[in-house]
Amino acid sequence: MVASKCMVQRWQPRILADMSKQSASLAPAEALRAAYEAFSAIVATIDDERSWLPTGCIGWSVRDLIFHCLCDAQRGLVALHTPTDRAADRDAVTYWQDWRPDDVGAANGRRFTRVVASMFLQIDQLCRLYLETATAVVNAASCALVDGHARRKAMC
Repeated sequence: MVASKCMVQRWQPRILADMSKQSASLAPAEALRAAYEAFSAIVATIDDERSWLPTGCIGWSVRDLIFHCLCDAQRGLVALHTPTDRAADRDAVTYWQDWRPDDVGAANGRRFTRVVASMFLQIDQLCRLYLETATAVVNAASCALVDGHARRKAMC
């Protein structure tokens, strides 16, 4: 998961090595689960003091990164619960191809993330929301049929 590379430096090598080993042999839903579980394990340990530490992402604190990843998980839920009959038009390489903000757009995105992430008065509120959402997106992904379309199994 790209976001894990930006997490507090001391966790970086272990998480990336674990994820690389796991995801190489996993189906997409299992790879997603492995990535979310690795990041969730870290999120579960964050206290308020550590939430303000810088990450490897210039200008981002730990809480900014957690909020950013929460937004990604929410987008995943929307995608997995929006069925379509059309073939997929993006993959892991081309996903961000059309997103090219100018300097002002990028600065606005960073500011939005910082402002909203700092609105959580206690970090455990943000962490719980992330953990609940991550669990939901992983469960939704495990119910999705992989055939190039977003589809749902009847039992999910």
